[in-house]
Amino acid sequence: MGNAIQERPVPSELRTTESSLMIKSVTIENFRCFKKAEAKNLGLVNVIVGDMGAGKSAFLEALFLLATNTPAAHEIFFRLRGRGQFVGGVMQLKFDIDELLNGQYWSDLFYGYNNSNPVRIESSGDRERKLHVTASDSQTGVIQPDSWVPAPISFEWWDGDEYSISVPEISEGQIRFNTVGKHIEGIMLTLTPPGDVEVAKWFDKLQNDGTARVVVKALQAWFPEVDNLRLGLDGSRHVLFVVPRVGPHFPLSMLSYGLNKMVSVMCAIAQYPGGAIFLDEVGAGIYHTRLESWWRELHRMAAKDQTQLFVTTHSQEVLDALLPTISKNEKDFRMIYVTRNHKDRNSSLKVVSGKGFASALAENIEVR
Repeated sequence: MGNAIQERPVPSELRTTESSLMIKSVTIENFRCFKKAEAKNLGLVNVIVGDMGAGKSAFLEALFLLATNTPAAHEIFFRLRGRGQFVGGVMQLKFDIDELLNGQYWSDLFYGYNNSNPVRIESSGDRERKLHVTASDSQTGVIQPDSWVPAPISFEWWDGDEYSISVPEISEGQIRFNTVGKHIEGIMLTLTPPGDVEVAKWFDKLQNDGTARVVVKALQAWFPEVDNLRLGLDGSRHVLFVVPRVGPHFPLSMLSYGLNKMVSVMCAIAQYPGGAIFLDEVGAGIYHTRLESWWRELHRMAAKDQTQLFVTTHSQEVLDALLPTISKNEKDFRMIYVTRNHKDRNSSLKVVSGKGFASALAENIEVR
C-alpha cells in the first residue's frame, strides 16, 4: 500500500453517468416479512422509513442479496445474522452445525418460516436481475473431517441472460460459498462500521484510481484541522491514519464512531461508482449540527459517481436535516415507507416522490 495521496486523472470507466445499473423497481415475494411487495420508480437516494419491526432492514437485505452475489456479500450476510466471521475466505461458524444441515438456520429467510415456496426478488428497469432462494431436503448425520457437504438451500441469480447459482458448502464449524457471475457492485453497511483494515483497502484502491482526494476534501470541510489521510502500519496491520495540520498522525480508529462512519461511507460510495450502497441508520453517530452537511455530501458524492443509495432511518431529526438538500434536488430523492399488517405480519412498501417527500418535511408531517 502507498503512504500518500497522489491525485491523477479519473479513469473514464470509473465515472460512468449511465443509469443502467440502477435498481428502478423491485418486487419481493416470500422473503422474511414480505409475502409480496413492490416498490416502483426508485431514485438515486432512497430513504427508507417505518416503525420498528416494520421491515426496513429486511427490505435493505433483500436489495443487497439481489444486487450482489460475491463472497464478500455472503460474509456480510452472516455478519448481519451474528453467526460467524470470515477467516482466510472461509466462514468460521458460531452455532450448532445441525441448524445448517436440517434447514432450521435458513428458515427465517422465508415468509412465515414456510420454505415450501421459493423466495423471489426481482428488479426491473434498464438492468434486470432476479434472485430465487430455494430450500431443499434437510440432511442429518455427522460430517467427516476434511469433507464438505451442500447446505439444503440454493441461491440463483439471473442478470439479463446470464445465470449463476451458489449452494453453500458446510464442513465442521465452517461454511463456504462459490464465487458466482455478474453482479451490481456494492456493499451493505450496518451500525457496526467496516473494520479499519477493510476501510484501508478501499482507500488504497481509491488512491490507485486517483479518486481518494474526494474523501479527504469532504473530511476537511467538516474538520479543517485534518491535513490529509494516509495509509500505514499499526503494528502488523495496514490501516488508515489521520494526518493533522499540527501534531503526529494517528489511526483513524482512534477518533469517534461518527467520524469513522463518515469516512467508511464516503470511501464505499467512491469505491462503487455506478453501483449501490445499502446503509442502515444513515444518521446514527452523526452529531446533530453536522446532519445537514452530511446529507449534502452524501447526495453530492452519489450524484457525481451515479452510486445509488438505499438508507434507513427512524429519526425525525435526521429527516428534518435532509430538507435543504432534497428541496434543491427533488428528482433524485424518494421516500420508501414500510408498514406491517399485524394480523398477517405482512409488510408493504409505498414509494413517495422527492417532491412529495420534501413537501411532507416542509409541512412537518410525520413520515417515520
